[in-house]
Amino acid sequence: MSREYTKEEFDRYVSAVKSWLYKFGISGWNIDFKQRNIGDLISANTTYNTVSRNVCFQLAEVQTGEYCLHDDMNLLALHEVLHLLLADVIWTTKETQDDAHDLVIAKEHEVINRLMGVLK
Repeated sequence: MSREYTKEEFDRYVSAVKSWLYKFGISGWNIDFKQRNIGDLISANTTYNTVSRNVCFQLAEVQTGEYCLHDDMNLLALHEVLHLLLADVIWTTKETQDDAHDLVIAKEHEVINRLMGVLK
């Protein structure tokens, strides 16, 4: 199964990301939004650099496969903002070449899913 995200859905996604950023008090980032193909089974993605404080929130142009959040722009936005909320922890383990980095990455989605269960 595949579906195309519309311009209206992208606009809702951008609005929801901005809303969640405000609710979490996340500021001081250079924010960019893009809609492009970002990979199979991926509806949205966030890339960031905690040193330069650049972040890009991306929504797929076309999403393939089944994914539980793919129709809810608010939940997709929440998920991606939570990645940014945890960015400093993730970035620190990566930059220090900590042996636990892979474990931290694996646990990141577990923590995000728990938070989403409370916040949605």
